[in-house]
Amino acid sequence: MQIRQSDIQGKEVATLDGERIGRLLNVVMESTTGELTSLIVEPSDFTPEGFEIDSDGRLDIPFSSVLSIKDMIVVKHESQ
Repeated sequence: MQIRQSDIQGKEVATLDGERIGRLLNVVMESTTGELTSLIVEPSDFTPEGFEIDSDGRLDIPFSSVLSIKDMIVVKHESQ
């Protein structure tokens, strides 16, 4: 199954526990392989522990943490 970035940009991102952590701003890929490496998320008011925050105050979530992409993007973090 293929998913376009334009279809997921702005989607809500939540943890496996249902905590809404923000909205997807962008995806990052490795330039040589095309492999997706991370999601850049504009955080909501509540950010659970275990997520990296970049210098712009955005969440940088490893793509390996993505569990599901449907109506929202569900991710796990290190404590799950």
